[in-house]
Amino acid sequence: MCVLRVRSNRDSFTTFLATTRLPVYQSHEKGDVKHIRKGTTYDDYGFSCSVSEREWIDASGQIEDAVHFLEVHSAELRSLTSEYQIDDIRLDFPFESRLSEQVVGQFDYLSPRLVRACAEYGIGIEISHYAPLQRKNCEPNAAPNAGLVTQLGNSGVTDGPPSVS
Repeated sequence: MCVLRVRSNRDSFTTFLATTRLPVYQSHEKGDVKHIRKGTTYDDYGFSCSVSEREWIDASGQIEDAVHFLEVHSAELRSLTSEYQIDDIRLDFPFESRLSEQVVGQFDYLSPRLVRACAEYGIGIEISHYAPLQRKNCEPNAAPNAGLVTQLGNSGVTDGPPSVS
């Protein structure tokens, strides 16, 4: 489920989005409502694209799809990054953590092809590790790996899946 997120504080992407072949699933303009209940609005322009539909447990598959995405959409990405003042552009890889009492290290390899392709367009790479979803055979009230990721020093742990905004 890898996604590409693009943000700009100065440039609207409306013109680009009207003609792009990128698989955009969400976009917003500065001032659009972000959270109705909270009454907050976006303070930037942005959009998100679907890069991979692979499961969170398929890290290598997501990475493979991302390399393919960057190759297929190279002309559009080149146009995007040269014509717009982008403040943040990143690939976000949500990975299901494999950490447990028996597994105390998780290592996810990023191929040189991926790193090189991202560097060419100034795209950052974010790896979001999430606690495994409870499986049917797990204890119904047990929190899988409760606190283990935090204990290992990952201060970027969140309470839920990545935002689709």
